[in-house]
Amino acid sequence: GFEVFGKAEREQVNEVLETGILMRYGFDGPRAGRWKALELEEALQKELSVTHVQLTSSGTAALTVALSCLGVGYCVLLSRLWPVLRPSSPLVPSPSW
Repeated sequence: GFEVFGKAEREQVNEVLETGILMRYGFDGPRAGRWKALELEEALQKELSVTHVQLTSSGTAALTVALSCLGVGYCVLLSRLWPVLRPSSPLVPSPSW
């Protein structure tokens, strides 16, 4: 595709790169209060007038989340990811297997 990145977009990207942290979670101290993913999710919630927004890193991850939310193949879809998910997260239900 063809995208045009202006000054405002570059500034936002550079702000993230300056922290050296590209992960969505953790690194609270070095992050210095910069939570771009969370800010984007909240802006999208407001703009779209919805209660939940979840950014994903790929189309596959987006489909996995969407199917999980619909209850389709939960065990099959998430069983491989379970070791990397945080079971204490309120968004991650306890497995039933």
